[in-house]
Amino acid sequence: MVRTAVLLFVIVTVTGLPAVAQQSAFGFGLKGGLNLGDVELKHELEGDAQESYRYGLAAGAVLSLFVNPALSLDTDILYMQKGHTWEYEYREGSDPGGTRGWSYTSKTDYVVVAPMLRITFRGRNLSPYLIAGPEFGFLLDARMERQDKDDGEVRDTSEEDTQDAFADTDWGVAFGGGFEFPTGGAAVFLEGRYSLGMADINEGGSDNGGSQKNRGIYLLGGLRF
Repeated sequence: MVRTAVLLFVIVTVTGLPAVAQQSAFGFGLKGGLNLGDVELKHELEGDAQESYRYGLAAGAVLSLFVNPALSLDTDILYMQKGHTWEYEYREGSDPGGTRGWSYTSKTDYVVVAPMLRITFRGRNLSPYLIAGPEFGFLLDARMERQDKDDGEVRDTSEEDTQDAFADTDWGVAFGGGFEFPTGGAAVFLEGRYSLGMADINEGGSDNGGSQKNRGIYLLGGLRF
């Protein structure tokens, strides 16, 4: 029920943003890109594991409320893929070339709402800016993918639903910067930001397998109208 309500909110809001943006104090934009997803763990993993990013997609819209030409409140509404990957490897017997291993990839998908304060340094052809603010996530889906490997080759892949293991909501802070340049009636922009999750996304908290907090590096681009 909660996830259905979140999806309806996103659809209604995004479809209504262009009409709101017709007012002079508002701007509307579309953005998308890549999230290098990570998770901070507060419990021990069994064995030695190599950790790596989950490369996830991000897409959505942004509504800007301008206080003045240099200062605005930018509210992102994004579909965001988050998560993390752990890889284990060990040698069998005395054979130096024979290795076996497996990897686990946690795949969590969210609707992210992020009201960000943007400070823009206006230039004639290029305008750099800084952004910072809170971020709120609403879980849509969660899965765990396992790959079994022999000598680095994938032997078997399986996936299970892990939605019940995660909290329905998440929150944190994000900060970064970017630049934009005009192209006719719109402006092209590129930005990067770091997302620092503050909430334990593990359902039941640290008493249920230790705490987990989302992290991520967002590489985004798009158009402002």
